[in-house]
Amino acid sequence: MQKLATVLLALIVVFAMVGCSSSEPDADTGEQPGITEPISPEAEMPVLTGAWEVTTVLTDIDIPAMTPAADQPGAQWTCTVDGGSMTLVTDQHTYTGSFESNDSGGTWVYDAASTYTDADGTAWTSTILVRATQDNADAFTGTMEGEISSDADGHLYSAVWDITGARQ
Repeated sequence: MQKLATVLLALIVVFAMVGCSSSEPDADTGEQPGITEPISPEAEMPVLTGAWEVTTVLTDIDIPAMTPAADQPGAQWTCTVDGGSMTLVTDQHTYTGSFESNDSGGTWVYDAASTYTDADGTAWTSTILVRATQDNADAFTGTMEGEISSDADGHLYSAVWDITGARQ
């Protein structure tokens, strides 16, 4: 029972870093969100660097029983872009990964991971893939795909969120 409580606490902590709120899934239009212009890993987007209030809406999850873990309130992100990489710091965790934006700086992709080790020594890995459009210097919108796994239990779940960021 203590192990289950520890696992559930770890899940809540891990997903508090990406923050979510529930929503009914949108109808599938068959269109993939993404980038309309070529992406350049060298293209830097310093406008994204800074503090953001990010709201998320859970749109899909592969294991419905895990919805309470994935369905968390919004999160604070602090982003630092350095060429083709970005660091994203949340309340509990730090994501590091690759960052690409189109040459005009309007759309970007962030592919990153964060690892958390719980009190029992289980390593939990959260991966995210964010595809977003910088609406202006103080706002972005997009989608985020995420997956949680552990070295003890393997895949826990995968989920997709719609995201909106507002500069703080």
